[in-house]
Amino acid sequence: MKFKSKVDWWIHVSFALMPIITIWFIIDFIISPSISNGIFACLFLIINIIIVPWWFNTHYILNENELIIKLGGLGKGTKIAYSAITSVKETREPWASAALSIDRIEIIFKTGKTGNAKDVIYISPKDKQEFLSQLEQRRLKG
Repeated sequence: MKFKSKVDWWIHVSFALMPIITIWFIIDFIISPSISNGIFACLFLIINIIIVPWWFNTHYILNENELIIKLGGLGKGTKIAYSAITSVKETREPWASAALSIDRIEIIFKTGKTGNAKDVIYISPKDKQEFLSQLEQRRLKG
């Protein structure tokens, strides 16, 4: 089951402004070529290449045995076995994470071959209550 990330309004505004700023820097570079204008144009172009996929493709997949967290659709994503999850709770922690909203879920899970180490990840599924319900059902099965 796939859950898209909830996106806060300020993230929408920030991400929508990035292409506009980039176009402005590119036009400025075309009008008056300089090293600084070229650097800013390239920098903002690279930032756009990175953030646009985050905006449209951040999602969370609950499959048979694990939670898969896809940030921007890049790579295979972070995979967390349901059996490794030790704690799940709602939070509003602002830490950097695979979440596009401050309305988040904190997941603490065991890592490493021995399972002695722990890690935490924050996610922000759009339908948080349905996600929590489905996650709990899957954790109980495993």
